[in-house]
Parts: sequence; structure tokens; C-alpha cells
Amino acid sequence: MLNHFIAAGQISPALVRSALNATVMKHNFLIYYALLKAISNYRLWKWKTKLVSDFPIIRLPTPYAACYLARGRDGYAIIDTDIPYSAEFILSALRIIDIRPKDIKAILLTHGHRDHAGSAEELRHATGAPIAIHFGDLGIIKNRQESIPQIIGGFSQIRRHFLKLFSAFLPFRPFDPDIDLRTNQNLDHFLNTPIRIIETPGHTSGSISFLMNSAHIFIGDLGKFRRGSFVPNHYLENEKLLEDSVQEIFSLGTLSVYPGHGNPGIIQKPNGHNVQSSLGQNNDIYT
Repeated sequence: MLNHFIAAGQISPALVRSALNATVMKHNFLIYYALLKAISNYRLWKWKTKLVSDFPIIRLPTPYAACYLARGRDGYAIIDTDIPYSAEFILSALRIIDIRPKDIKAILLTHGHRDHAGSAEELRHATGAPIAIHFGDLGIIKNRQESIPQIIGGFSQIRRHFLKLFSAFLPFRPFDPDIDLRTNQNLDHFLNTPIRIIETPGHTSGSISFLMNSAHIFIGDLGKFRRGSFVPNHYLENEKLLEDSVQEIFSLGTLSVYPGHGNPGIIQKPNGHNVQSSLGQNNDIYT
């Protein structure tokens, strides 16, 4: 029947394709949101059992990438916001620990990829907090200039196909940040607490890390801890820049390191040798 109307010129083929694409996209979104809700509710349930009354840094129970809540003298900052439509789960976690949306003073993004910046705009709307990101990643969040990164290691082609599929399921709307950041910029005024920006490009050209109180550093996708050792990210735009960025972090001395994926850890340089260790497999509260 549909072919008859198309042949008769009463329905345009382009209109049919558009309608089919819209149906597929809606179907994909419903699957994505159902999975998102199931994972987030489970993590929120587990997370409730580990809460303590006093903390400087806590990992919120988001479904995919890490989202950290950092406490300063005059409020809180959210560092990275996970994939799109995670805001409701982040806000639910804040309510459990009696933190009001207006207590959030800044939304700090380590880079522009959708699994870290995906819920930033929703959280800005809910909290009124400004979004800050490095100027080098403005093209990603404003114009969707997000390319599939180079992948080092085995099964690189399979992993690239997975990333393409992953991106297809994640609807990511462009948005304008409030603050575009530069290296060594000082963000102390947000929380009345020392927060310094360190440029750590390689994963993306605008990747940055946030150094808080000269003791805690949020590194986004610079790398992660595996079996007690720090491993640089295998998903990258520029391998040399990423290697230099890792050395920059190690040069800062003993730090608690909070990556965008996996567990936090500690790095230190006694006697000129790098030592790394994990902070624990099942702990979301950090002191």
C-alpha cells in the first residue's frame, strides 16, 4: 500500500525515510533510557549503604563515567556529569545527602566528550551553576565536532565500531558553556577553596585536570588505575601530548587522583620513582 502511494507521487520517498529514521531513533532512545534508569537505580541503592556524614570528595552513583562532588568552604562543585539524561540520578543522590541544587556553585568539565559533558546543561538548568570547560573543546560541545579517537592496543577496529554504536545511542545536544578556561587559571572564587587548572591534552585537545587544595586532582580521561598502577588512556587524539600530560601530573608530587573511569588512586615520587596505588575497589567516599 505504501509503495502504491509513493509510486503515485502522493508521498515523497524522502518523507518516508525521515519518518522511519525518527521511529528508529525513538526506539533507540527508549532502550537507552530504560537501561540508564535500571543501572542508575541499582547504583543508587548500593551507594546509599556507603554514605558517611562528612566528606570532601564523593563519587556520585552515575550509570557510566565518573561524576565527582567536591566540597569547598563555600559550597560544592560537580566535576564531570556523565552521559546524557543522568542529571535526575545526580540530583536524587544530592537530595539523599541533603545538598540543595543551589549549593552547587560550579559544574567543571575535564573535556567535552558526551560521557563527561552529557548532562551538564540539565544540571545547569537545575542548579543555576555555571559550566566551565577548556576553550580547546568548545567545538565538541557547541558544534558536535566529536571525532572517533585513535585507539592504541588490540582489537582497535572492534573498539572503534563499539564507540560508533555507543555514540548512536547517546543523544547529545550542543550547548554553550558559561566559562572557557585557560591553563593555570584560578577557580578559587567558586568554592572559596584553591582549585587550579592544569592543561592535560592528548585524549582531546582541550582536556584539562582540576587540582584542588594541592592534594586532589581530577584528570578526566587522561588514564586510570589498573592492578595498582596508573595506565595512560588508549583512546586519544595525540599520543605524544598524552604522554607529556601524564608526566606533568606525576611531576606534581604525591596526589590523590580521580579518573573519569575506574577507581581513584594515589601517585607519588619517592626517590625519583613513580609509585601508584588504588584507593580501593568499593569505596565512593574519599578523605
